[in-house]
Amino acid sequence: MPAVEIGWRIAKKHWNQGYATEAAKFVLHEAFERFNLKEVVSFTAMPNQKSMRIMEKIGMTEIRKMILIIRN
Repeated sequence: MPAVEIGWRIAKKHWNQGYATEAAKFVLHEAFERFNLKEVVSFTAMPNQKSMRIMEKIGMTEIRKMILIIRN
């Protein structure tokens, strides 16, 4: 199913300063108010607690966890 995704990549020296959260809140506001989107999604690896915390801070809700395995 097609979706609009939000994500972030911040240089480590700028972590824990609120930049990703502030930018993500602005992007979500624009997505909903300016572009009239009904939904925005985000994905991260389960061990990435910092990204999960940003998702929580901007009001996202976890709908499911995915574990993908490829075997040869």
